[in-house]
Amino acid sequence: MPQIESATLCLLNAERTSRGLLALRINGRLRNAALGHSRDMVANHYFAHDDLNGGGPEDRIAAAGYMPRYGPWVIGENIAWGTDYLATPREIVRAWMNSTPHRHNILYSDFREIGIGVAIGVPDPTLGDGATYSTEFGAKARELTQARRAHRARVKRHHTHSKKTAGPKCERTPNPAVTFCPN
Repeated sequence: MPQIESATLCLLNAERTSRGLLALRINGRLRNAALGHSRDMVANHYFAHDDLNGGGPEDRIAAAGYMPRYGPWVIGENIAWGTDYLATPREIVRAWMNSTPHRHNILYSDFREIGIGVAIGVPDPTLGDGATYSTEFGAKARELTQARRAHRARVKRHHTHSKKTAGPKCERTPNPAVTFCPN
């Protein structure tokens, strides 16, 4: 599993750095949240961002101790599964890059950290052998501020319009697997 997770990180960072974004670094708390979700989906035969108790990525990541008590944070999640050769890191990352919401998470400039969790097995065991992947993305306080400054500078250079900043409450973004909390 460590080699699979390492290869996945390498491929994700190749996508980011080829577009001028910073590489993500592994965070143990995000990894614990990701691995727990992958294992839970395999063990309980479902495939969704929300677990069978209704808990979503925000709940898992908070339970893993990643969220700060104060200051801004942003999180996101990608999930996937595959059988046979479609379970390899290369094919999983390729599938994510061909899906708009997953691609958005991978290339979201605010993200600085990631946790990758891969479980042997698939949500529907009748479909054969494979693997189930979860990635939890995040950034907190100081890093988020630095990311926003860098993004604004890039946007200014490329003469595009920047997005409005979030309001005073935590909110979902257009991607349902990404939550932003300014305070």
